[in-house]
Amino acid sequence: MAVWRAWEGDALQFGMNEAAVSLAGYANIGNGKGTVDVQLRRGKRAIRQYLRTAYTEERLVWLLAHARNGKLTYQSCCCLIGVATADHPLRANADVNEASGAHYHLARKFLGAREAEQAYWELGYIGASRFVASSDELRRRRLVPMILSEIRQRERSKGSLGQIQTESYARLHPRRHLSDNGS
Repeated sequence: MAVWRAWEGDALQFGMNEAAVSLAGYANIGNGKGTVDVQLRRGKRAIRQYLRTAYTEERLVWLLAHARNGKLTYQSCCCLIGVATADHPLRANADVNEASGAHYHLARKFLGAREAEQAYWELGYIGASRFVASSDELRRRRLVPMILSEIRQRERSKGSLGQIQTESYARLHPRRHLSDNGS
């Protein structure tokens, strides 16, 4: 680990950006399967948190459809971060610096957006096989189950909330039983 830290510092000093150093760390020095699993878990946690806090139920469905259609890409204003605030039809490749990308910059201000964005980028590389057609394909393959899980979690929460509300109402407003005479 000390060797990696020394290399990491040198790489940053000589101009490698942090993302490249991060990627090199996953691919090279001292990383076994256990480290890859930890990195995936950490990234998925950041993404799940963002899905929970930034997405409405309707936007989650949009994100799911966008991913399943193969149009969700990292290099777009309609990426994992941007779909939460998209004010135009979702696109596969849209420049974040165009006027249509203003919603992306708004979404980056949300709590956890930068962490989720970094984690989403990493999903395309951590433990990647050379047989994967693209990093975006791998990202989508890993993201879709997380979206489905969040949708199911919200459905379960609604169901249990409905049950709690019904029980509370029943306690506050006990039903009157009809007497034998029907009154």
